[in-house]
Amino acid sequence: MRPPPNRSAWQWAEAERVLPKGTAEPGKYRSARTPWIVPITDAVSDYHYSTVISITGSQSGKTDGILLNVLGHRMMDNPAPAILYMPTEISARSIAKDRLAKMFKNSKGLTDALDKKGNTTLEMFIGGVRLGIGWGGSATQVSSHPAALVLFDEIDRLKDIPGEGSPWHLTKVRGITYPDFTQVGTTTVTTGRVGEYTHPDTGLIHWERSTMLESLGWRLWQDGTCHEFMIPCPECQTYFTPKSKLLVFDENWTTSQIEKETGLRCPHCGAFIDQRHQHQLTTELGRMIAPGQWVEDGNVCGEVAENNIYSAFVNGLCSDFVTWGQRAASLHRSKQSGKVGEIQSVLNTEFGELYYVAGIAPMWQQLKRLRGHHEQTDIPTAIKILTLTVDVQKNRLVYVLCGWAMKKKPDLYICDYGEIIGDSRQEEVWEDLEEMMLVRYDDLPISHIVVDASYNPSADYDKQKDAKPISKNLNIIYQFGRRNRSKVLLIKGSPRPMDKLWTYNMVDVNHDGKIYKAGVGLYTVNTDAFKQDLYAWFDRGIETPEKDRKLYLPENVEDEFLKQITSEERKRQSGKDVWVKNYENHYLDCLMMQLFLFDAKKLKSRLKSMKAPIRQPQIANKAQEAPAAEKREAPQQVVYEGQVDTEYLGDLA
Repeated sequence: MRPPPNRSAWQWAEAERVLPKGTAEPGKYRSARTPWIVPITDAVSDYHYSTVISITGSQSGKTDGILLNVLGHRMMDNPAPAILYMPTEISARSIAKDRLAKMFKNSKGLTDALDKKGNTTLEMFIGGVRLGIGWGGSATQVSSHPAALVLFDEIDRLKDIPGEGSPWHLTKVRGITYPDFTQVGTTTVTTGRVGEYTHPDTGLIHWERSTMLESLGWRLWQDGTCHEFMIPCPECQTYFTPKSKLLVFDENWTTSQIEKETGLRCPHCGAFIDQRHQHQLTTELGRMIAPGQWVEDGNVCGEVAENNIYSAFVNGLCSDFVTWGQRAASLHRSKQSGKVGEIQSVLNTEFGELYYVAGIAPMWQQLKRLRGHHEQTDIPTAIKILTLTVDVQKNRLVYVLCGWAMKKKPDLYICDYGEIIGDSRQEEVWEDLEEMMLVRYDDLPISHIVVDASYNPSADYDKQKDAKPISKNLNIIYQFGRRNRSKVLLIKGSPRPMDKLWTYNMVDVNHDGKIYKAGVGLYTVNTDAFKQDLYAWFDRGIETPEKDRKLYLPENVEDEFLKQITSEERKRQSGKDVWVKNYENHYLDCLMMQLFLFDAKKLKSRLKSMKAPIRQPQIANKAQEAPAAEKREAPQQVVYEGQVDTEYLGDLA
């Protein structure tokens, strides 16, 4: 009738476990080496929580410190049926024969409790209760055996059970009859996009809730208490979560230099934290902190919001087994390889962070952080080249005007955007675009124009009695490109995957009934690659400090523009990566064309060789008139406050 000992899993491990030879540090188990294990395993014993989720990087005690400690503690102190789920059959058999078997062998209490008969590799009995070992995709453990404790390793890598669904959700049914039923899951996450926010009361920076996630583990984590293991800055004493983006090293350093000289940047005061402080900060001063909590005199203060899911995040930079410099060198090597899989593997496994797949649309609200200090139609003095891109619709032309500048790397400024309203099958709207091409902005001309020729308005007309049919053999875009070929590039997006970024060939033009052989050049563009690149520009802009940004939006940018440029997501469907449109995407296409133009016309080398042009100061944010030599007799187009208006300026020259 004696009750079980009043101790949690980490206390049981310190009293009972001996780590065998072959582990990183053989001998008596010490929780002080991985201090975050204490609050996580305490939560398993807390009746408030029916679910415990932990996201960790490698070398963080995920399997031994959490899963095996919790399992051994339960089976010895308070035996009840349990299931251990691994991602694959190979991993299930491996852990059963190796780490699990050694834990039972090296713990006298478990050895004595283990039944002498009826045990197999994937099923054993301790104190008369069953422990089953299963894996993702296998229905055996879910369908036939109840359990009071279910443990999952690598939630993100579990396969669904055919015809039934996720083992994570299905196992909840097996524990209905147990009032203390607990699910424990650990994982290194996969892909998704998540931002940060500063808590209004504590001033600490936390992960933001996100809907753009493919990682099941992260979705479960953000539904819980959202604890993060934080360390204090030696300068300002403010706690923060170590992250890969806070690593400070020079990309031109050798691997040896990176390993020795890398440090962390405090996100609060900007202080450089030398990795000589790593051991003290992580193992002695680190604390598990939930939103709304703070640290005073080494103690965590503040209440945790009521929740039946305890969730904890531990970055791999908190592990004292690997230095910050070694983590930085590994990340640097992966980025130098240029292989997406290698970069993702390092971020997921070594840091425990989500990998942002270019194409997972960032929240449009986040892009407001990219607003610069220029108004729409302003041309900042740093700009050397102006470019215009145009997306063709049936009843309008959608355009984006961008300026390119150069510091150490190219800077892209969104200077203007809008629509030229009119039937794109008729010449009038194209004449309006030609007028716009001649405008000089602060005495700076438009260098190049890209027009999307994927849609042929000439072949699209209403078959009504009062509608004037237009020959389908004509292409008004090709005609426009031919007569402005010194400045205009025509492009089409490739419907199939391409090995190259773009290809170029000549196409025929039908003008006034006459066929001009190879009359205009047409670029076929790898839109998938350029859209991924564009989303990477968004990502870098959001993550970097304002002074280091490479993308600048107008200060008065409209929400509609932001929604359009984040309107597509790159998803895996039927074994292929496809772009899924969630909103109107015309401005997105225009920005994608800007990056194509940057590559096709080698603007980077031109920017390096150019000096910033001397221009007249702006007057009332209005574009200046073209020089007399470029003037047309027709009314001149000017761009003013985001709209294209017709205004006769007269011969001011």
